[in-house]
Amino acid sequence: MSFDSIAPAATALPEAALHNFEHELVGSALLPRHNAYAAACASFERSVAHRPALVVKAGASEDVSAAVRFAGDHGLGVAVQSSGHGACVPADDSGLLLSTRELRGVRVHPGTRWARVHAGARWVDVLNATSRFGLAPLHCGALNSSAVSGLLGGGIGPLSRRYGQTADHVEEIRVVTADGSRLVTSAREDSGLFWGLRGGRGQLGVVTSATLELVPVPVVYGGTLTFDPADTQKVLTRYAQWVADVPDTVASRLSLRRLPALSAALRHANDPLVLQITVLDVEPGPTSEALLSPLLGAAPIVDGSLDRMPYAAAARDWDEPGQPVATLSRALVLRRLGKEALGAIASFAKLRGGHHFSLTLHHMGGALARRAVLPGAAGYFPGAEFALRTAVHLDHTQGVRAALQAQEALRTELAPWVYPKGSPGFLSGLDLGPAAARMAFGPSWDALRALKDLYDPTDMFRYEPSLNAAYGH
Repeated sequence: MSFDSIAPAATALPEAALHNFEHELVGSALLPRHNAYAAACASFERSVAHRPALVVKAGASEDVSAAVRFAGDHGLGVAVQSSGHGACVPADDSGLLLSTRELRGVRVHPGTRWARVHAGARWVDVLNATSRFGLAPLHCGALNSSAVSGLLGGGIGPLSRRYGQTADHVEEIRVVTADGSRLVTSAREDSGLFWGLRGGRGQLGVVTSATLELVPVPVVYGGTLTFDPADTQKVLTRYAQWVADVPDTVASRLSLRRLPALSAALRHANDPLVLQITVLDVEPGPTSEALLSPLLGAAPIVDGSLDRMPYAAAARDWDEPGQPVATLSRALVLRRLGKEALGAIASFAKLRGGHHFSLTLHHMGGALARRAVLPGAAGYFPGAEFALRTAVHLDHTQGVRAALQAQEALRTELAPWVYPKGSPGFLSGLDLGPAAARMAFGPSWDALRALKDLYDPTDMFRYEPSLNAAYGH
């Protein structure tokens, strides 16, 4: 099962125009007949199979505007790929795939606590550049995923309860719009577009760089605790009770994963299901140990401990493990969970069979519940308690059908606890459709629609959850 686009065939690009375009690029342009085409199309998320009429591998930010102008001249849509972690609509033979993965520059200004990151920079690049100054970005998702893509979806990560979303802490965004214009946006310049980019999921242009605020997080207290999966119900219940009273400085998530590589690393010979809680106090002090100690008594601990550590090490501990694989991911933002909801989550993990899956329950609240000083289109979440994400691995065929059915059943059972607004950053898989898109954009919908009409009236950037498609165009 995958979200493959159709095979390239229909769009014929003039050879003379292609020749001139290639000479304009610092990078390269690839047609389906070229040997490097398949590798350039490949995503980390293997359920996305791009088959565009043309791939442009940007070698400089100027290549981005050149590619957008070329696409406009030849009636092509534009899909953007950096690390390829996100699930999006695959580029088909009416589109151009713009790869920014080589644009990985990061420049840190420790005195002012800002970092300028280019379109292809991964969070690990930013963290490596900032940690020696005792600073960190408000990163989200896997460390090997794109920093720019993270802020385009809002960005919820381990520092979000203390500081808010990634998108709420951006000084400047440089973007190429559908007409090929290169704009510098901020709270002072093109402020409407600046607002829409921070949560609009790439629907308004191609970001070439962003200047991100850094926060002082030299040392944290925490770690990852591994429990016996037989204690899932007990650990879930204790965890849900514990998070209700923790301060904003404490970030945590509970995960249930049946992934052979992970269970082998932890030497789980008898049960490939792994139950873990990862927790961080990002402003450690004398009370940190007592604050986090209730988790130690949730159930017998199989592996792990809590201690002080540099934030860079904690970020790696928080990282999402995995290799390139095809998955079907679904996500929900939830209110405080009742006993029945916790039982439904525990039952999902008990599903028998050889299917590979992951389930993550990420604690929200804190700064995520409050309007930011400089809010973006991603909004905020007063009254939301958790973000739940499930991912079924499609490459491993054994038990996939049952796992997908269980995934959908879990969503149905949790319906009474679903928060009325989603997060743009969580849109993936089956949640790329109109209803999910409108729910994710929430109160920002009408303003984003107006910006879409202004900056991209032909829907050039249509391979993310499309504002035009969701509106019925």
